[in-house]
Amino acid sequence: MEQENFLIEALPVSRTSKDTRKFQCNLGDKIKVFVDGEEKLYTVIAHAYVSPTEYEAPNMTTGINIVGGDAPMFYLSQQSFVDLYQNPTIMNYTFNVDKENMKQISLEIEAFVEEFEGKVGFNSAELIKQDMESMKNTIYAVGIVVSCIIGISGLINFLNLTIANILSRRREFAIMESVGMSKKQIKVLITGESLLYSVYAALLGLVCSLVSGFLLIGPICEDTWFMHFDMVIWPAILIGGVIVILTIFLPKLLYKVFSKGSIVEKLRIEG
Repeated sequence: MEQENFLIEALPVSRTSKDTRKFQCNLGDKIKVFVDGEEKLYTVIAHAYVSPTEYEAPNMTTGINIVGGDAPMFYLSQQSFVDLYQNPTIMNYTFNVDKENMKQISLEIEAFVEEFEGKVGFNSAELIKQDMESMKNTIYAVGIVVSCIIGISGLINFLNLTIANILSRRREFAIMESVGMSKKQIKVLITGESLLYSVYAALLGLVCSLVSGFLLIGPICEDTWFMHFDMVIWPAILIGGVIVILTIFLPKLLYKVFSKGSIVEKLRIEG
């Protein structure tokens, strides 16, 4: 490769790409290049799929939608490049750095970019990793806030429903007490009803989580190259357990607060 006029045709493809593009050259095809009237002949010896970040032109300056993408993309040896371009204008340069030298090289490149601010861009695996971590933390924060808002709203609705149930059935409970039913038994009745609602709600929430996860969130992640979808069920189960525990204690407390007074006073309440 270093000594011969060989080319490797490259095709940028992401792991989630549904692009149907194909290589434009066949192996063994001859490519003619004219430099100052002199003809140079190159041979395509291989095809290579490369990362989608390997653009013909960097999107930070010209944008790949404007420059590139309309012709085959080739890799060639350093000597062949020098022979073709005596005074090249490099638009994009990709290189590897050993981990032990990463910090020093990054500082040098950052100083260089700062010197030519607005004309040169720089990116690295470490910077991309930091951006991804920042995005992940943002998604976590938004998810936690939204979940807390929905959870608090659900708890308030549950309290309102339980309170309304107790207030609207005070006369009914008074009749039960008058025929010998104890307050403890009434509390067990209210708790059982609330517990049944909470179990149904927890199961429905779990089903909705699975459906929305696999049918909505999963496809979005699969179509985004830097995302991976894993369905985690334990938070839904944990929240369901918390809801069940709350429904065991809250109805008893609410009944005690909102069902004060004698049996006679409660029987006088219009149902």
